[in-house]
Amino acid sequence: MHIALILSTVIGISRAKGLAADQACSARALIYSATADFRHDSIPTAVQALITNGPASNVQFDHTEDQTWFTDDRLAQYDAIVFLQNTGEVLDTNGQAAFQRYIDSGGNFVGIHAASDCLRNSTFFDRELGAHFDYHPEIQNAIIDVIGPSHPSTANLPAQWHVFDEM
Repeated sequence: MHIALILSTVIGISRAKGLAADQACSARALIYSATADFRHDSIPTAVQALITNGPASNVQFDHTEDQTWFTDDRLAQYDAIVFLQNTGEVLDTNGQAAFQRYIDSGGNFVGIHAASDCLRNSTFFDRELGAHFDYHPEIQNAIIDVIGPSHPSTANLPAQWHVFDEM
């Protein structure tokens, strides 16, 4: 279900930009999964799932853990930048500046799971997120309710589903 939510978010971004849903891979997103602190074992599985399932939703995903990819020219090729379970200071000053220019010029950002546990020393990223990861409770059962089912980013999701996660 997490993959469906992620794909729905990126699809919503592509549709919000006026891209046709029936065009093959009408959206292009960069998955960035570098970590400098705790590393989730699920990162390779999540990356592969996005890359494999993206084309069925008209999204082409590229992947890197190389912070030197964060340049103006390279980021401009993407409709969205996806931070996937990043932790710690994963971009140098030049990478942070390029990422900020990308966002400031209308680029899209999707943060997944631990993405709020990185770049704590970046005022720009602090402002974009509004908060950083502090802690999470033990894994537990939860019910997810979609409150805006008519929005393109949630149109493909069920009205409600059950998860067992860190909520």
